[in-house]
Amino acid sequence: MLRNTTRALVLAQRPRIASSFVARARGMIGLSFDRFDGLILPECSSVHTCFMGQALDLIFADGGGRTLGIEIEAGP
Repeated sequence: MLRNTTRALVLAQRPRIASSFVARARGMIGLSFDRFDGLILPECSSVHTCFMGQALDLIFADGGGRTLGIEIEAGP
């Protein structure tokens, strides 16, 4: 579960972590949100939305989990 502890909000019930280089490079290509409701990309400072069929809500965080930036409905 992914939580915002400051505001006591659940951001994702079933997040998936893309921990390998290949998983980060693949991102959401060929995947849908039926098995998970969030994708965590560790050590990632940018995201592209090329070929995405849906918009994304993005949260950028540092290594300590502090929010650095938010993009709502990025993409198509």
